[in-house]
Amino acid sequence: MQKQDGPRICTNPTTIRVKNTGFHIPSGGHLQGIQTMADSLVIITASSGSIAYYITAVYNKTNAQGQIRSVQKISGNPFRHAGGCQVYVNQMAVGVEDNQAKNRSDIMLISFNNAGHETGKRTIAHRSGAVKRSTAGAVGFTQTKSGRFMVIAGDWDSDYFDVYLSRPGIDSLYDSVSTFRLSASAHPHSYQAINLLTDTTGNTYLMCFGKINGKNLAEIYQLNFANGLVLPILKQVCEYQCRAGAGFRWASGIRVNKNQLKVYTCSRTAFPFISINIFNNDLPELLFHPSQKGN
Repeated sequence: MQKQDGPRICTNPTTIRVKNTGFHIPSGGHLQGIQTMADSLVIITASSGSIAYYITAVYNKTNAQGQIRSVQKISGNPFRHAGGCQVYVNQMAVGVEDNQAKNRSDIMLISFNNAGHETGKRTIAHRSGAVKRSTAGAVGFTQTKSGRFMVIAGDWDSDYFDVYLSRPGIDSLYDSVSTFRLSASAHPHSYQAINLLTDTTGNTYLMCFGKINGKNLAEIYQLNFANGLVLPILKQVCEYQCRAGAGFRWASGIRVNKNQLKVYTCSRTAFPFISINIFNNDLPELLFHPSQKGN
């Protein structure tokens, strides 16, 4: 893989304080993935000792204050762990796994209306088998240039990545089409979240977020698909200087709007509030797919 000389360093995030006034937050886990439905509406997936769930919250950019709007259950025992997620248009892809046995998981799509209220959910893949290999702790979701939808799931510690594609003309059915690693041996980086991007020429990029060697790093890979294989090429490493208890060890995610890439991250828990960092990134080398804008 090609690697640049040094990481790009991103500083000065906008920090949002989201209050919790009266919502019960399940104990025994932490916040796992963060996405947006609009500039002022966020969805945060989380794990606990009993259920997988997500939080929706709204905030005001002017005063940097927000409020939790709802806490919604995704699934119960043994699928108590919802991992890193991604929203594409009005659907969120997320993996829910048995984080104790570590041998089974489901990949789910949750649908929302324009106001960010859930309208339904379905499972697109059941995973079971080898310990750690059958988990789905981080999931990316996008649409390819051909119109098919792509989901990529990282297993325990993001050692392997599995690629799923919707069937032509049948968006509700997905097939497992490929598996890849980011290095020849077990990758040393345990990513908390992964997100996908597709540009106007059909290139696909994988952004991986994690607390790596004490630093909040995002690694951007271009994925080349050929003869049923995925060949990742490292394009960029970005270091983010997070604040107010937020960081890539917890929830992370992206939003693309007007060729600007926004990176979101937040604090470990919602007790008694959530700290959200928002970084604005200009990446002129990436021309994003028009349907991805505003996502």
